[in-house]
Amino acid sequence: MALLSPAHLLPHPGYDDLAALEAFEDPLARRLLVLLGDLPESEVRAVVAHLEHRREALGLPAVPGAGKPKRARRRRTETEAAQYAADALEGL
Repeated sequence: MALLSPAHLLPHPGYDDLAALEAFEDPLARRLLVLLGDLPESEVRAVVAHLEHRREALGLPAVPGAGKPKRARRRRTETEAAQYAADALEGL
C-alpha cells in the first residue's frame, strides 16, 4: 500500500502546504484572508512583515517557507501522467 499526501489529490499546487490547509480551518484565519484580499500588494507585504516580527518577538518559530515564495511546480497533464505511469510500470 502506497502512502500519499492528501495534498497530491487536490487540483492546484498551492494546496501542497498542509500547514496552510490546516490553518484555513480556523475561522479567524479565513477572516484575515478576506481582510487582506482587497489590499494592494505593498500593504499585504507590510502586514506579513509585521506578523513575522511579532512571531519573533513572542518567541515563536519562524513559519516554514516564509519570505520568498517557492516556485510552483508545473503539474503534469492527464496524458503526461498516464505516460509517466506507463513508463514507470515498464521500468523505464
